[in-house]
Parts: sequence; C-alpha cells; structure tokens
Amino acid sequence: MKKPIKILIVEDEIILAYGMKEVLENMGYAVVGIAIKESKAVALFKEKRPDVVLMDVLLKKGSKNGIETAKNILKIQKVPIIFITGSAEDEELMEQAQLVEPDAILNKPFSKVNVKNAISLALTKFETQVLEQEKPQKKEELYIWLEEGKGRNVKIYYKDILWIQSQRNDLTIYVKNSKKCYKNQSLKKFKEENLYEDFVQCQKSYIINVKHVDEFSNSDLSINEARIPIGQTYRKEVHEYLKQI
Repeated sequence: MKKPIKILIVEDEIILAYGMKEVLENMGYAVVGIAIKESKAVALFKEKRPDVVLMDVLLKKGSKNGIETAKNILKIQKVPIIFITGSAEDEELMEQAQLVEPDAILNKPFSKVNVKNAISLALTKFETQVLEQEKPQKKEELYIWLEEGKGRNVKIYYKDILWIQSQRNDLTIYVKNSKKCYKNQSLKKFKEENLYEDFVQCQKSYIINVKHVDEFSNSDLSINEARIPIGQTYRKEVHEYLKQI
C-alpha cells in the first residue's frame, strides 16, 4: 500500500491551520504537524521529515517570517515548499518569496481543488528538478591550439595529451598517435593558464597526463613505453594522483 504524502503546515492563524489539516486529511494526506513560528517549524521538520511544507509567507508570530523559515528548512534538506499568502498584491513581499524558488504559491482563500492542484504541482516540479540534477552532465571536452610545424596550428584535446616536456621557454607536447606539437611558453606559465584536472607536474621539466600512465615507481613512470623521471619534490603528489585513478 502506498504511504500517504506527509505534509507540515506552518501557519500562525490557528483556526485556518486546523481547517487546512482537516481538508488535507480528508483528501488522504498525512499532516505530521502544525507550527505557528520558525523554531517549532524547524524542530518538527527535523523530527517528521515531511514530503511537502505548506508555509505562510508572513508568519507574524516569532522573530522570522515564512520566507526566512523556508530558507532555514531548505538548508536542512531540499523539500517542496508551497507558500500560502493573503498578500499576493504585495509586490515586494512576493519578489522576496520568489527568491526562495517555491514549488507553488497558494492564495488565500483557497478551495480543496486549489490545495490539491498546488500539492500536485509542487511535487511534480520538485521531482523534475531532482531528476535534472541527477542526470549526468555531458563534460565539455577542453582543447588548445598548438603548432604542429611550418606555421600549421592544430586543435588538440587536453585528454589526448600524454606529457609535456620543457626546454627553457619552449614546450614539446606529446600527443596520442605519436604526434608532437610545440608551444613557445614556460612550463610555469602553461600550468597557470591550463587547469586541466588530469595534469600533474612530475619533474622540473615535465608535466604528465595521469590518465595515460602505464606504470610507475619511486623514480620514474611509463607512458607509451617512454620513461619519464619523477623528481623527489613531486613524488608524493604524483603518487597520490596516480592512486586515485
């Protein structure tokens, strides 16, 4: 049997709050508590973990209004918030309420249909947002333009760079498929400008792409059968990177 949706009511007009409770329970919802001020609302939220919060925007009792109370609840856990208001014409107040990004707004006075529709809308909107956040984001493939020779520049994706070797202010960049590219730049400057997460410096003159390392020891590592030294200064950082992949 499907469990009823749990609802917390935060409303300082007691008669209205209990009237809402009766309406909601008659529609099959489970009202887990009624709070008239922020402190009680937060305590009930932590204890009952409702599926939806019906929140009066104003909340005249206590030191915080419904907008501030909603913010404090959302810091604990993301949950659908439905603001209840009899002040829809108060533009400044409603602008502040919209900053919380409520999942629905219910204007007083309201009917059973309005309440049911608001809860349905809030749950649907919230579930859609959760699914969007959980959807894997396509990672943008970062690239750099490098000189291949004779003034010819090619687009090279960072993920395809194997390692970079420095000779003073000239870089030789070794790429998959045995390709070499060049850049007139210091290794220090290259590191500062290119924050590709898989690059790590392993020696004074070398930066490697940890994703392409085949094996390593305390003194060196191997990429595509090339042996690249590991400097003592960089050893700990390199080993930590390699053990994470």
